[in-house]
Amino acid sequence: MPIQHAIHFLRDLDELEPLRDKLYLCEGRESLFQALEHAGYHFTGGEFEEAVDHLHVACQSSADADTLMNKANWFRMVCANA
Repeated sequence: MPIQHAIHFLRDLDELEPLRDKLYLCEGRESLFQALEHAGYHFTGGEFEEAVDHLHVACQSSADADTLMNKANWFRMVCANA
């Protein structure tokens, strides 16, 4: 399920330094989402936003919510600059 892939991506993001570096180098959103799919994270931008909403509601503290939103905003920035 693609939303689950986006959730796993957000949860795994801290341990994915090589993938993060690769995403910075992508030219265009299509290339970015292909790199994610190749790494096992198959989701669309809309599914990513659904995953963020799902995880945000489940946050237990404001610190957890801040961490999640920082990750989400990082990915949005990478997408915008791809």
